Amino acid sequence: MHTILHMNIGKMILNQRNNMGLSQVELAVRSGVSLPTIQNIEAGRANPAWSTLESLFKILAVEVQLKAKPIDLKLWVLHGVPLTSADIQSEKYQKPQSTRLKKMLKSLAGQLPANEDFHRKEWQAFLAFLWAIHENYPAFFKQVDKESQYSDLLEKTYLHTNSDSFQKFKEISTAKLSEYM
Repeated sequence: MHTILHMNIGKMILNQRNNMGLSQVELAVRSGVSLPTIQNIEAGRANPAWSTLESLFKILAVEVQLKAKPIDLKLWVLHGVPLTSADIQSEKYQKPQSTRLKKMLKSLAGQLPANEDFHRKEWQAFLAFLWAIHENYPAFFKQVDKESQYSDLLEKTYLHTNSDSFQKFKEISTAKLSEYM
């Protein structure tokens, strides 16, 4: 299995094809992808369909795994998620903004709670943050929720909102949000 972190897919296909001793013509015949398409992909001039890449990856013995990007907890703390650490507080970040928060919330949708970067305390802090937005800034929450479905998440997790630690997290989030919302 190849690991592609910051590698151009075309370059990876070219390298794997060469490692397997295949010509572009052989790859085209075996995969059913046209020779000009393979040439354009390898040259970085194509935006291939996923089905095209699957056909090539099958012949090239490449396994693809998609993974959510790690969450930048420092940026979330800046915007009001009630987590603390020396690392987070010592960093210099730009002033929080509601427009950036909206983008952050949209990008995070679907990663909660499945993201392996979350521990129990972090998960509870994010839930408290979402509840603080929901309760104190309903119009803003509604805009974000159109695309993100956070109301479904809040509904499913309502029973977890009664603990003292959750309420403290929500108070901290509400205070931070009030600074820039």
